[in-house]
Amino acid sequence: MRSFVALREVKLGLQPDHVLVARLPLPLDRYKTADQVAGFYRPLLQRLKALPGVLEATETSTLPPFGGIPSDIEIPGKTHAEKWKAMFQLVSEGYFPVLKIQFVGGRGFTEAEVSGARKLAIVNQTFVKNTWGTRIRSGASANRAACGIR
Repeated sequence: MRSFVALREVKLGLQPDHVLVARLPLPLDRYKTADQVAGFYRPLLQRLKALPGVLEATETSTLPPFGGIPSDIEIPGKTHAEKWKAMFQLVSEGYFPVLKIQFVGGRGFTEAEVSGARKLAIVNQTFVKNTWGTRIRSGASANRAACGIR
């Protein structure tokens, strides 16, 4: 029982209270491209936001602390001997406000950036320290940019 009570006090970096989560896997044979998936979720999110009592709605590929999509990464201007690995989580613009995730620098995504499929990232402080030293910097390149730090 003490372990359960102690777990309730762990700081997650987000506030999950008053959040309803639903998993909605789409059939892969019908939703093959990112545009097809967005064509399903965008109208759904708008309909959910219009429901009485719903303050906001968002989408994500996974919820913390359950990992993400593993990938190798490259950072322009940075050299390294071994492959750099990262875990990606795909989210829409409302994700950070819904979960009340605070930023120490930068900002979240805008709807225009998400809809335009801009290659942006929200990175954590460990990534910033390991990549750019202690200096917080926004904008790694014209095509990929760190727009927020949490």
